Amino acid sequence: MTDQTTITAVDGTDALAFVIVRPGETEGGVSIEAVANGMDKPGAAYVLRHVANQWDGGQGDQSATLTALNLLAERWEQMAKAGPDFGSELLIDEPTPVQVAQHERAATYRRAAADLREVLVSGRIPHGLMTTAELKQHGTPEETTS
Repeated sequence: MTDQTTITAVDGTDALAFVIVRPGETEGGVSIEAVANGMDKPGAAYVLRHVANQWDGGQGDQSATLTALNLLAERWEQMAKAGPDFGSELLIDEPTPVQVAQHERAATYRRAAADLREVLVSGRIPHGLMTTAELKQHGTPEETTS
């Protein structure tokens, strides 16, 4: 990203999303046009937060943390792609122990990324994680009755 530009016209036909900020009708106001057609709105929001953090250094702004968490989820999704995908079909050859471990690791990365994305989108901890945390804090029902 650069602050230097000499663009006087933009061809937006291949743009995934864009934001245009123009002077508003009132003194000091702005008019904003924003569209996300080629990507989902949470993805576009992530990009905008990334740009905002570059411009203001993320000082006192939670979006810097959200951007970091989003990057972490992206890395986990990328790491999950490295594992073998056995698919749902019958395997002719049994996978090796190394392939099984790689597949399980990839599944763990995918689940962690999905959980993190759910937290970022909904603002709530996924039920499975909440249950695990609650069990660690309060014990199982069997432990509390004995």
